[in-house]
Amino acid sequence: MKVTAERVVTLEYKLSTSTGLIESSVGRGAPISFIHGRGFMLPGLDSRLEGLESGDKKEFELPPEEAFGTLAQQQTKTMKKSEFPKDAVFKKGTKFQAKVPGAELQITLEVLGVKEDELEIRLIHPYAEKVIKCEISIVGVRAATPRELETGIVETASPVNRGAAPPPPPGNRESLPELELDPDPDPEPEPEPEPVKS
Repeated sequence: MKVTAERVVTLEYKLSTSTGLIESSVGRGAPISFIHGRGFMLPGLDSRLEGLESGDKKEFELPPEEAFGTLAQQQTKTMKKSEFPKDAVFKKGTKFQAKVPGAELQITLEVLGVKEDELEIRLIHPYAEKVIKCEISIVGVRAATPRELETGIVETASPVNRGAAPPPPPGNRESLPELELDPDPDPEPEPEPEPVKS
């Protein structure tokens, strides 16, 4: 059976950058299982799985726009100044580091604009702008059950059902106040940010 949309794929993988390994199913202790085509995987990885079969192995590189995004593709949010450390100094280009709750992941918050009580912030994934090398092995492909198609959750004995890649920055403001924020100790001068596509 081939990998197509709405089928359950079980996958072994390694993701790395030029500086080394960043994520692997070996570290999770089991392959991952997910419903193909529902956005659980990096966009470029998802598309490159199409048509593969159980037992297939493949190596390829994903450009930034097909992986964790370019700088212009990163999310933007409006945040209150009160959500940041009391002694923080705000100006265009200032950067803060923040830990994402429930994940071993640190993102960069870049100030794009300053208002009286609010800031326009760009959330930058740690692997944004990077080429990602992928090594994958298809363990199995099967039809999804009606319940799996309804819930989007794969029913398997394995405790691991999540997508392969580290998560992107949080997609809703409710999780942002939980971030542990620290000013970047020595931010590099930044060029004028490119307009962020909506």
